[in-house]
Amino acid sequence: MAVLRFYAFVPADGDEGGGHFEGPALTVEAGAATLVPADLCDTALEEGVLNGSDIVQLGGRALHLTKVILAGIDHYADREGTDLAALGTMDGAAKALSDGDFGRGAGLAQGLVRGTLVKTSVGLVAVEDLTTDHQIETVDDGPMPCRWIASNRIVPHWGLLPIRIEVGAFRDWPDETLLLSPDQRIVVRGWQAEVLFGTDEVLARAGDLDNGGTVSRMIDAKHVEYFHILLAKPALILANAIPCESLNLGEIDLGELSFDVRRQILEFAPDLEQNRAAYRQLARPLVSGKEARLIADSCR
Repeated sequence: MAVLRFYAFVPADGDEGGGHFEGPALTVEAGAATLVPADLCDTALEEGVLNGSDIVQLGGRALHLTKVILAGIDHYADREGTDLAALGTMDGAAKALSDGDFGRGAGLAQGLVRGTLVKTSVGLVAVEDLTTDHQIETVDDGPMPCRWIASNRIVPHWGLLPIRIEVGAFRDWPDETLLLSPDQRIVVRGWQAEVLFGTDEVLARAGDLDNGGTVSRMIDAKHVEYFHILLAKPALILANAIPCESLNLGEIDLGELSFDVRRQILEFAPDLEQNRAAYRQLARPLVSGKEARLIADSCR
């Protein structure tokens, strides 16, 4: 178990872009190679927002830093345990940190919120309790092993605010409320799909179904944690009994991911950048944003 020591960064006065790290260090024990939001629980950084990791050149050294924002102050820890406060004032430190890829993990935007119940071979499991030991029940292919489960906790802007789908949003279904990210794709079934697209079921982005009523953005959300479930291939899983697409690697922009998340994904799909089409499988026809809004308007 790795122990990370976080130091507050204090920018220098003026426009030189310098700054220094300041103690005392706030320690966090990481349960795995990558720090996850749950690791912050019961620590001095519990109320902080995990903002990703990146390699940054500081003081002539390449440091693998993890960033947490607490009360508006940026805190950093080096993966190798460097005493950052001992580095002193460094010219260009503020600019180097601001240029880093911290916070870009929000680019992994397909996800379910904490508390969502996912159907597995042993019954319903809260998404935050899923592990790679679980077999996830799929609509079309039976149980499939969970290859990877991860989350990112963010302060959402409008485009990343959670979407709330109410009971009966599509007339006779769903039977349970569901909260999910705007980019998470769900199955829409029933007369809307049949009349508009000539098929029983289609996939649509949750954000495109926002009609300001039965499907709407949670504009009061201050923080949100999205969980991502990777299976052997994109498949339909049941989240609060609603069919949703598992993480689709073919739709991911690697350039928008933090260093750690990008590394982990490429371990599963080393040829993703060269062979993206092979990973872009769809369990149902995908409708465009304009087409999804036709469905949403019919359910207003």
